[in-house]
Amino acid sequence: MNFRKLEAKECRLIIMRHGTNGEYRDSRPKDTICDESYEQAFKFGFKLRAGGIKLDEVVMSPRGRAVKAAFACAEGNSKVGESLPSFRTDERMRDGSNDKPEIVAIVKAYAEKKGIGSEQACVECPEPEVRGYILKRAEEHAALWRVLARWNTGQTILACGHGGLIEPGILLLKNPETPSLPQAGQPIQYLEMGGAVELILTSAGELVEENYLR
Repeated sequence: MNFRKLEAKECRLIIMRHGTNGEYRDSRPKDTICDESYEQAFKFGFKLRAGGIKLDEVVMSPRGRAVKAAFACAEGNSKVGESLPSFRTDERMRDGSNDKPEIVAIVKAYAEKKGIGSEQACVECPEPEVRGYILKRAEEHAALWRVLARWNTGQTILACGHGGLIEPGILLLKNPETPSLPQAGQPIQYLEMGGAVELILTSAGELVEENYLR
């Protein structure tokens, strides 16, 4: 991985989607990631360090799967005997399973009907209540990232969250004056499970660069 040096008043955000959930023996999903996804996140952190990137702070969804993925990445990014970066959770990067389970149910049904991933269904589902909720959550994501950029110029921040909310958050960074979700069929790049994107923002919150890393 190759990363450019930050200019004055720029911040580097590494936005990562957590990996595949682990499962209980009866196949019920755990709120954590499986061992393979943990290893994937650890190796990604190591690759960041090999590319000259040291994480200065980690911000994550309070959900267990995002927390574990973030810690794995930070561990891989740190050298032996070196302190880990500071960690904190932020509700603005949470998923919708607790506060809006009815929205999650609609999205899952739409994904199954269309044969698409849940992250794509979050963005494309035409139901007004879904689009309103996703847009609101995307605005929360974008607002958080702008705050991080404002207070962390010259630093690299890892933000770990959930697919279907990260992508529309990035869209709102690109179009802050006209916040909206794309219609079905419009091209948009989605993060795979465990995927990440580098965003470089100015301290004023302007997105100047976007690079998908894996």
